[in-house]
Amino acid sequence: GGIYIDNNSRFIEIAYTYSFSIKTVTFLKSRIEEILRICYEFGSYCNFIEIEDEILFSIYTKLYYTGLNYYSLRDTVKDFKKCIIMVTKILDFDINVKSDKGTNDHGDS
Repeated sequence: GGIYIDNNSRFIEIAYTYSFSIKTVTFLKSRIEEILRICYEFGSYCNFIEIEDEILFSIYTKLYYTGLNYYSLRDTVKDFKKCIIMVTKILDFDINVKSDKGTNDHGDS
């Protein structure tokens, strides 16, 4: 994760970044629509960047200075955390590859 502060803007940006092998591009592409829906639902946005032999995927949220009070901060961080948890479940390669092969949530075939 990281925090980005631009002196010329009116917000603080918080980011959470995932790193994947370039070999997982098909897996990631199959999840993009759902990831975008979740990010939108929680007021976050995301991007994908390919660097050498890996793909970096980041989720961002913004904290605007004008609304920077305890309740606004708390609610934004709660939503960001929920977004990350839901996206992480979608991107859990081990769980999702097993379910793609016909295994249900209980481990039965």
